[in-house]
Amino acid sequence: MKKLRGAIAILFLLFSSCTLSERLPSLEIGRYKSKSYALKEDSQVKPVSIARKTIEKHLEDLKVEAEKLSGFELEGFRYIYTSVDSVNDILILRYFSPLRKRDKFYAGVQIQALVDPQNGEIIKLLLSKVPYE
Repeated sequence: MKKLRGAIAILFLLFSSCTLSERLPSLEIGRYKSKSYALKEDSQVKPVSIARKTIEKHLEDLKVEAEKLSGFELEGFRYIYTSVDSVNDILILRYFSPLRKRDKFYAGVQIQALVDPQNGEIIKLLLSKVPYE
């Protein structure tokens, strides 16, 4: 019986560590402010594709969290582009969601995913309101 409990505990730890490595950082209010430039061809950049796959598995969860933080009802996020901050060696993936109901000041909400360019690991997720431009 003790061996069975031990085996169950080990399996639980294995499966929970798999899901923990897949988890995203918590969404924070803010905007990445360092200088960056947009990548023209980001589909060939392996860290971008790794990060996008991870984020896009969790888009519905991000939408729910973003609605709580922003106070807006959102349509749903879609990928816009990736930019690079070469000074700080970071990739910034930008996702945007329009608002479900029109607002006087804001067009929608963006998520900026800060990604390590070496391995595609998502370091931070920043949420900010996007005003009409």
